[in-house]
Amino acid sequence: MIMPKALSSKTNLVPLELYKLTPKTNCGNCGYSSCLAFATHVIKGESSVDACIHMDEAVRKQVAQRVNAQRKEGYGLKMRSFDFVKEDFRKTGLQNIAERHNLPTKILRGRIYILLPYLNDTALVGEDDIITESGRNLSEQEKMFIYNYLIQGKGNVQGQWVGMEGLPGSISKVKSLKAHCEDPLLRTFQNKLDKAKKIGEKFGAKIVREGGADLGLFFQVFPRLPILILFWDSDPEDNFPGRVKFLYDKGVLNVLDLESLTFASEHLTNMLLANT
Repeated sequence: MIMPKALSSKTNLVPLELYKLTPKTNCGNCGYSSCLAFATHVIKGESSVDACIHMDEAVRKQVAQRVNAQRKEGYGLKMRSFDFVKEDFRKTGLQNIAERHNLPTKILRGRIYILLPYLNDTALVGEDDIITESGRNLSEQEKMFIYNYLIQGKGNVQGQWVGMEGLPGSISKVKSLKAHCEDPLLRTFQNKLDKAKKIGEKFGAKIVREGGADLGLFFQVFPRLPILILFWDSDPEDNFPGRVKFLYDKGVLNVLDLESLTFASEHLTNMLLANT
C-alpha cells in the first residue's frame, strides 16, 4: 500500500492533515462530534487514533507512530487548536497558498500578508496573525476559519445550490443548523424582512430572487465560498408558516471542511442578530 503524502512528510503531522485521512463522515463512533475534532484530540495526545474504526489499519499504525514520536518531542502537548492551524499554514507555505488561490500579497511592517476578500472587508493573512483592512478585530475562532479556508481551498464552486442535508456526512449538522441559525433568524425577522435586508446589505449581502423566497441574502464570504440565506414570511390566510433556509454550493466540501462551513453559517447568523 502507498502511504498518504502526509505520512511520508518529515514535518509534524497536524490535525488538518490527519483529518484528510479520516472518512470525513462525522459518524461519532470515535466519541467526538466531528472527524476534525477527533483529529485535533489525537494530535494533542487526548485520544488514540485507534478510536477511528473506519481508517485503514496500516494508516492507523503509521499515524500512531508519528504522533507518539511528536509527543516525545513536545509537539501537540498543551497546544491550542489555533496553534495547530497556524503551524499547518506555515507548513503549506504562504506564497504557495497565495498562488493556489490567485491572491495578491502585501508587505506591511516588514511582514508578508495575503490579501483575502472577506465579506465586505479584506483580511490580511500572515504566518503569525490576521488583521483586517477595516481595523475590525477578529476572534481567534474567526482567524482559524480564515486560515482553514486558505489551507484547504483547492476546489471550485459548481453553481448549484443545496441545503446542508445535501452535503455528504452532514447528518449531525442539519439539526444544529436549524436550531442555531435558521430558527433564531426566523424568530427575529419574521414579518420584518425589510430589516433583515437592511442589515444584510450592511455586511455586503446582495439581494437575490431564488426558490420563490420573499428575500434572498447572498453572501460572498470568500472568493470560493458563497452562502445564500432564504427567508419566507408566514401567511396566516394560506396557513403557510414562515421559514429560513441556508443554501451552499454543491461543491463546497471541495473548498472547506464541514466544521468550518458550520462556523461560517453561525457567524453570519450572529452578525445579523447582533445588529437588530
